[in-house]
Amino acid sequence: MFKVRFKTIKSKLTTDLKSTIKKVLKWGMFKSEYTAKKEYLTGPRPEKLGVVTGRLLTSIKTRVFESGKSVVGEIGTNVIYARRHEEGTGGMPKRAFLQPSLQDNLEAIKAAIEQQIFNAWNK
Repeated sequence: MFKVRFKTIKSKLTTDLKSTIKKVLKWGMFKSEYTAKKEYLTGPRPEKLGVVTGRLLTSIKTRVFESGKSVVGEIGTNVIYARRHEEGTGGMPKRAFLQPSLQDNLEAIKAAIEQQIFNAWNK
């Protein structure tokens, strides 16, 4: 599976705060999935990918999980040719859709997580 990862802070988090951050990160990853599908996989060609069969479009998935002290969000696909589009090849231009969709939403995700941390400290 080709994945793009986003890690939150690596410090000790209370169980409640970690749970809240997971929910916020889940929202952010779904937002990134939506952006990939609507902004980067619907053309116009040749700058962006367009839908031919819909296989790549429907294969994009997100998940959020804990890894040690981190909360990790992933967006990816198990479609074999996705990496060729995301990174480009010698004969194929780069038409990324996962990384830019995450980048488009990164500030909103960070702001939402920071707001939750601020709220937790000011209770």
